[in-house]
Amino acid sequence: MLKHGVTWTPGKNDRLQGKLQVHQRLAYESGPDGRVLEAPGLVIVKEACPHLVRTLPALEYDAHRVEDVDTDGEDHAYDSVRYFCMARPWAPRKAPKPDGWRERQNRVETNWEWG
Repeated sequence: MLKHGVTWTPGKNDRLQGKLQVHQRLAYESGPDGRVLEAPGLVIVKEACPHLVRTLPALEYDAHRVEDVDTDGEDHAYDSVRYFCMARPWAPRKAPKPDGWRERQNRVETNWEWG
């Protein structure tokens, strides 16, 4: 593979961070009228990934590590997506600041700096 210029980047095998990466990429934001405001970062094409489409909804959580996927189930297609996401991780989205937060921060009664 190296002779042809193909290099490989291993993904991190952190199962919990990988699950969060998959969830974050599959999430989308919709407005009050139901229109999609922000598209998902991962789109799964049924014809290209039939096993992922079949097994992803059927994944169960682990009985002992409830935040993780049960590894006794059919999770091979999910693991490949998780590895892909962990090879190219995204930073978590920043929460938007509430309206007027800077004005409240700079008021004398709420400014707790000494001096």
